[in-house]
Amino acid sequence: MIEQALSDALARGDRDALTAVYELHANRVLAVALKLLRDRTEAEDVLQETFLSAWRTASRHDTARGDIATWLVTIAKSRAVDRLRARTAAMNAAQRELEEPPREEHASAEVELDGARHVHALREQLALLPADQQKVLSLAWNEGLSQSDIAEKTGLPLGTVKTRTRLALTRLTSALSPTH
Repeated sequence: MIEQALSDALARGDRDALTAVYELHANRVLAVALKLLRDRTEAEDVLQETFLSAWRTASRHDTARGDIATWLVTIAKSRAVDRLRARTAAMNAAQRELEEPPREEHASAEVELDGARHVHALREQLALLPADQQKVLSLAWNEGLSQSDIAEKTGLPLGTVKTRTRLALTRLTSALSPTH
């Protein structure tokens, strides 16, 4: 009865219902995301994405198919798995991207060594970026997507994509600058 009432209120856009659902289920959703991702920041992002998705799609939730907790956990698992796949894809893409380029016949040993050092440093710094920042860079670099395309493909707000890109590039630039 309470479950159906909360679901109905949520479907009508009742913010108090969203607050009640959040208070009831946020810890469980966070625990599921944290167990899968093993990264608190990413798990918190999944928590936020889960409740945003629930808010947006509440009118389509059918309590006959499952209670609110099951619905939220399903959303969270899906988001977490997407992040795991993106993390793996980003790392694989970065690895492919950073494979040593073909050597020029006339390149000096010093130039080759310097290039190898830069590639190694870039690999290290990319691996240190949060997975969400790696993902936007991977989509931009490897798939040639614009920030608007990335936002559309990932379902993230454009501002979030821009922020993640800027943070990643700033961090890489700072870490790889000659004075660093």
